[in-house]
Amino acid sequence: MMQFSSDSRTAEQEMHAVIYYLTAFGYVDGDFDQSERAYVKDYIQKLVAFRARDMLGDEASGYDDVVVRWTKHFHEIFAQIDQSIHDWYTESVGDGETTEQFVIAKLKLRCFELFKAFDEAIGLRDQAQQQSDLPALRRLAHSLKSVWRCLGFDADSGLAAQVEDCAARQQADAAWAHWPTLRARLLSHAQPSTEGRA
Repeated sequence: MMQFSSDSRTAEQEMHAVIYYLTAFGYVDGDFDQSERAYVKDYIQKLVAFRARDMLGDEASGYDDVVVRWTKHFHEIFAQIDQSIHDWYTESVGDGETTEQFVIAKLKLRCFELFKAFDEAIGLRDQAQQQSDLPALRRLAHSLKSVWRCLGFDADSGLAAQVEDCAARQQADAAWAHWPTLRARLLSHAQPSTEGRA
């Protein structure tokens, strides 16, 4: 199970991104049927429970209530994302373009836009490097490892995993040595591909 940022706003951003990626994969992979939707909803509940347990402890007062409320919230987010993607299939497309191509291009663009939302993290990590804030680098590397693995960027996910491991072992020199490459890959993925688009 992925580890979310300790910052609540960043954690919310990460959750939105994961839900979007899972929904997008469902559509890209073929018919996004009810069993796949049920899987996404179940996974969302597990992520919420994991996050709540990490923050509160499963024995804490109000733990169950927090899980129920936030699961409902993110299920609503999922429903909105699902509907917005579904609506794309009803839009008119240009000459020489199929509906499938149109939707896939829109999904790719939105996924890369979500990466752009992490741009602020780059500046924060640059600052963290100046301050030798190893825990901050480890949190970013962990998030990128999970997201890149979901998107199929296995090599980049492996690089992020190396950085996370070095940071966890307090190997500061080795961890920060990878930062320029990690930073470049993050910036690269934040640029949407225009391949196949007019």
